[in-house]
Amino acid sequence: MSEYEMAADTPVEEDQVATCRFKLNFLDFIGEPIEGLTCRITLTLDDGSQQTLSATTDAEGYVPPMENLPIGSTAMIEVKNDAGQYRPVGDVFMDSPAITTTAISPKVKIELLPMQLHEGEPGTIEDEIPDIACDPDVIVLDPGQLSVPPPAVASPATLAAPNAKPRVRNLSHNVGVSSKPILKQGRDKTGKPMTVVLFNKGDWYEKAGAGVRAGIHWLWSWADFTPERKGKPTRARLALKNPPSAPEAVKELIRVAEQNTKLRINQSATTVIANMTNGKFDRKYKDKESWISLGFCARYVNIALKQAQIINGHMNLPCASVAGPQLEELGFRDVTDAVPDPRWAAAGDVIVYKWSDQEWEKKKREGKNPNPSLPNYGHIDIRSYDSYISDFKPKMQHPEWRNYVDIKIYRKVYDLMPTLRMKAFLRCLREYECQAERDDAKRYHMLNSPLPNGEKRFANFAKHPWYGVMDHLPHNGSSAAGAYQMTSDTWREFLKVVEPHLSNIQDTPTFSPLMQDRLAVAILESKSALASVRTGNIQEAVNKITGRWSSLPGGKHNLNRKTPDGKPMDMNYFTALFNTYLNEEMKKESLA
Repeated sequence: MSEYEMAADTPVEEDQVATCRFKLNFLDFIGEPIEGLTCRITLTLDDGSQQTLSATTDAEGYVPPMENLPIGSTAMIEVKNDAGQYRPVGDVFMDSPAITTTAISPKVKIELLPMQLHEGEPGTIEDEIPDIACDPDVIVLDPGQLSVPPPAVASPATLAAPNAKPRVRNLSHNVGVSSKPILKQGRDKTGKPMTVVLFNKGDWYEKAGAGVRAGIHWLWSWADFTPERKGKPTRARLALKNPPSAPEAVKELIRVAEQNTKLRINQSATTVIANMTNGKFDRKYKDKESWISLGFCARYVNIALKQAQIINGHMNLPCASVAGPQLEELGFRDVTDAVPDPRWAAAGDVIVYKWSDQEWEKKKREGKNPNPSLPNYGHIDIRSYDSYISDFKPKMQHPEWRNYVDIKIYRKVYDLMPTLRMKAFLRCLREYECQAERDDAKRYHMLNSPLPNGEKRFANFAKHPWYGVMDHLPHNGSSAAGAYQMTSDTWREFLKVVEPHLSNIQDTPTFSPLMQDRLAVAILESKSALASVRTGNIQEAVNKITGRWSSLPGGKHNLNRKTPDGKPMDMNYFTALFNTYLNEEMKKESLA
């Protein structure tokens, strides 16, 4: 009988508070326990109060078991790095009487061999570096249990050397047995000393297989086992709960949410979810166009979250605008302050809105408030890769921003790739618009024409540098300024889009680097290019905005553009630049 089953069989008195026993241990990437690791566990209870515990791992990589943790609490786990700083690695939700979590590091500590003289005779130690590329079709793993599904693979003939025999590996089920790395010392072709880490038959694949079979939160996916990646993990994070890994959970959430926009669900969320629980949700609802709103955004979001198994239970909402506290009770985090605005939200984020006073009064006059005693009932939707989903998908791929205020963003399962693509694309725009300035940070200060005082850079981000002094613009000069070379007119036009309820431009820095980024994204959105960027259709996005940024490939000012080393700044260059920047953004998030 497992530890979970034994705990589940233990009767709980009616007046006894259900508690959890939590065991946590840490392994390195070859399955060896990490001894002496200092970690910090911050426990958040249902009432919002927190308790912080510190512990050090023993010789088996375990921290002392934590007893009597309230069911429903969440433990945030942090580890102390060599610099003495704590770094979060993940959260664990206490949803059963006994939980054992294994966190596996993407690194391994090794004991170095004795040092050698720097110079020496050329050697062949480089030939000993293990080839960790593998043939996915001959490894006995269940792809469905891995965090990323296996991509389509070429035939074995294209993966293996001529006359090579397939390597069939019988994977071990013995997770607790591991072999420390074997080190071999020698010299490379230039005579420099080199130490190579070797593995015996109990290598990565075997331990990955054992880890998967044992239900460990493993860190690798099929994408990692390619000649290009050489086993470098895509991410080093702890799983939040038992549902599928975040990207797969996000895809499922968006799939069911989009599917439901084509149905007229005329029952309450409570009734529909009860039917789903009892296996009676047969989806026999009338069809509708996905862009038609029925005014039941909260109902549809509630149902989609339950269908995709993102939440246990459901939200009991009188209206959408008050969903925030209940989302947090169901495991979501308020990330509003960390996201520039909803356009930047990760796929899977849930966004909660209130109507502006003007729009709210309008709806009351139109009689669209079903219950006059309700507060401003607002709106709720799910950010997808290219749109926003509730009971409908807006035709223009985004909400009517001027109708909303007090917008909050909540996160549980999410995919950051759309946001990272946005950041990489913006860096490409800055490169094309401000090529003469090699320091990316200084591009936010650039001017196309000198200001009346002769300055060729501006330092005051309170407003556009040409605001109020356009009469002094030189003949044939341009008011283009900042990292995206926006004119004063463009700034005023899109400031109303980004901050539609800003009454006084003096209230906030309206041309800061962050605001310049937000304005550029709003311009992308206005050209229907933002969805293309978020989904990775980069050439399509560029084609849509060359009228606004003519320095881009296909624009009228791009024909003779060259890089500093003389290469044409064509679409091939833009794509290569985008991929470089995207990889950098992924590394910042431990995704590469």
